[in-house]
Parts: sequence; C-alpha cells; structure tokens
Amino acid sequence: MASEPVHGGDGERRFPIRIVVVDVEHPPEEILAAHPRGGRYVGLWVLARVGGEARAVIKLPFVDDRITAAELVEHFRGREFEPRAAAPAVDMGQPVLASVVVCTTFEREQELHNCLASLAALDYPNYEVLVVDNRHANGESVGWVEDYPRVRLLRESQPGLSAARNRGLNAAAGEIVAFTDDDVTVDRGWLTAYARRFAAHPEEAGVAGMIIPAEIESEAQVAFEEYYQPPTSGLEPLSYRLERPAGPHRTTLVALNEAGDPVSRCSLYSIGSKVGGGASMAFRTDLLRQIGGFDVRLGAGTPTHGGEDLVVWMQLAWRGYSVAFEPASLALHVHRREDEELRRQIENYGVGFSAMMLALVLEDPRHLAAMLRTTPEVVAVMGRLFLKRLRTKTPEGADPAAKTGVSNLALLELHGMARGPLAYARSARRARRWRSAGGWE
Repeated sequence: MASEPVHGGDGERRFPIRIVVVDVEHPPEEILAAHPRGGRYVGLWVLARVGGEARAVIKLPFVDDRITAAELVEHFRGREFEPRAAAPAVDMGQPVLASVVVCTTFEREQELHNCLASLAALDYPNYEVLVVDNRHANGESVGWVEDYPRVRLLRESQPGLSAARNRGLNAAAGEIVAFTDDDVTVDRGWLTAYARRFAAHPEEAGVAGMIIPAEIESEAQVAFEEYYQPPTSGLEPLSYRLERPAGPHRTTLVALNEAGDPVSRCSLYSIGSKVGGGASMAFRTDLLRQIGGFDVRLGAGTPTHGGEDLVVWMQLAWRGYSVAFEPASLALHVHRREDEELRRQIENYGVGFSAMMLALVLEDPRHLAAMLRTTPEVVAVMGRLFLKRLRTKTPEGADPAAKTGVSNLALLELHGMARGPLAYARSARRARRWRSAGGWE
C-alpha cells in the first residue's frame, strides 16, 4: 500500500488526484481518470471502508484511463481488512437531539453552500444546524443560509473561532454538540456515527472523526499531505484515558480498542495528533460547557491563530474523562489551494501550538510540573520529527519555486512556535479589552 506521493507517468505531474470513498462490499464497476474540468487525474486515493468503518487509504496511479473493480479489489486484502472484534451492541432507542455548529465569516461562500448541503443530507433523524456569523461588522444579508433545512443563523461579533463556537455551544439545544468548518463536507452517516459512539461509550466526553482531503488539485494540497503524512492503514476506533489521575507524576494516556484492550500509550500533550483537529469533533454538551467551552484567547481570528481545539481534548483528559477517535464519522476538508496560504497556515499552526501550551500552564500550574517531567521524552520525539522533516528533500516533480517542501514548512512551523507566547499575550490583552468595553474600543 503506497504511502509516497503519486506522480504522473512522466515523473513530473503530482496532481490532480481523485479522492473516492469506497465500501469494499460494493466496489464501483470502474473509476475513470477523466477530470470533470478537462484533462485527467494522475492518481487515485481510495478510502476503503468495511461495514462503514474506514480501514485503509489506498494510493494508486492512473496508468490507463480507468481502474476497474477487479483491479481495485486486489488491494482490499491484508490485515487491515480482516474482521474486527464486534463493537458492543448499541440500542440507540429514541435518537437524542444533536446540535451541529458551523462558524463562518462568509469568505468561502461556495464551500459553505457545499457544507450546508451535506448537513442537509445527513441520515440522522434528530438534529439542528447552528450557523454562526462571525463577521466583525455586519455585511450583506445572508438570509439564504436559513433556506437550508434545520438551520438557525446566529451572530457573534467578537472576532475569533473560539468565540463563535462558544456562541453556538451556548445556543445548542442538543445533548450532543458537533462542530465542523465552513470548508468541510460531511459523509451522510457523520452524525449517526458520533451519536452511536456516545451511546456505546458513556464514559467518553468527546469524539473526533476522520478527516480526509476533499480534493488534491494543487501543489499546496499535495504538500500539506506530504508534511503531515496521515496514516494509510490501521484506522480503528480508539478511546484515550489517563492511566492514573492527572498530576505532576503522571500524564500518560492509554489507547483502548473496542474490546477494551490497551494498544498503545502516548503523552497527554500529544493527544491532538491522535484524535484529530477541529474540522470534525463532537462533545457531550453539558461537559463541554462545564470546562468553559473554547478559550477565546486561542484560535483562528485571534493573534494565536489556533490551538483552541487541542486544548479542549487535553482539558477533558486532564479532568479524567475519556476522549476518542471514531473513523466512521467521516469529513472531507478543502486544504489550502495556494502556496502562500499553506505557508501561512503551517506557521500559524506553530504559533497556536506554543500558545496553547502556555494557556494550559496559566489555567492550571500543575501542567508546568507535568510538562517538565515529560520534557526529555517530548524533546526526543519532536526532535526526531523535525530533524526528519528538515532533512527531507524536495520530491521529484515538485515545483521548487513553491517553497512548500517539507523542510521549508518545518522551518516555518518552528518559527511560529517561537512566536506563540507573545501572540498569546497579545490575544489575552484583546480579550480583556473586549470584556471591559463590551466590544472593541
């Protein structure tokens, strides 16, 4: 199963790549290389599912003009496609009300249309959609949003994704509150998978879903996948919980499979890389409210640019709750299409990461002792990761003028990390001004 980037037959073209979700029980007769806007795809990425469960991402080149079902099923073999231990039987009973929150500044209007259309097609029977308008100033009328079924339009003038998400959280009527972004489309069973997970695991406070690219149409979108190298196999539902009560002596999380068996361990402070980001996540509404929702000093739209979603996972785990990864809850995200957008995004990720770590310590100083205790391990793991990235050569066929090679992006992320603490201080001052003035001065 290939994990290297797909190249065209001439060794030069790395995109476009076709993204397809396939249930192995019902493979399509053929998948065509023809691109809807003309030309052809050079490669195919297939998310293969068994019984609705994601099992592997298969990456294939388009050698001919099509890949047939017979050719495709040859790749549906191996350990990842073997039967798994049955998950506990779940009696969903009367489906609980779920609230879906989508925050937007209406800068990506077509993507928002696509997002709301996918939410309208969900197979879950009992849900509402809260769209939060987070524009600083009132803009053009967006009444068309409420033309979509189940949608309520809310307004949050405080800039920042965290403030907008908190507006949606406060207005949510559901027992479950799920979040996605305005550049995401969700699978028809996205919300059902979350609800089923919560019903089967009452000990879990939050669940993150699987996110795959919606398209690979540019050098920047190829580079994003190369930089983060998401897993191509071994995709299974996992629950993470502290081995011992939180404190300066123990911050190790154990990952449990559906049978309750431990399969791996990780640091509390690396939980974000295990469960995923904010483009697809769901929580028990009352528990998310209990921890105060999202930190308005973190996230897109503030000087810190990010980290607000990762902090929530850590806060829940630190308090003794379990959190989980559920790949059956599938979302497709439109990665940044332009090189400069990607470079800015990766640097902002670095800013958000170090700002987030500072936020944790300021909220609970016990985190400082815990971080110091785990520093040697964390430095070793992150050191190896960034050393590997910095040594990565530009792949054959990549555009060297794009400056989105893995080593270039690693330098940007490290630069962003150095800026994070100062960015958090600036963001905290802005949040204080907002509270004291009831808005911007």
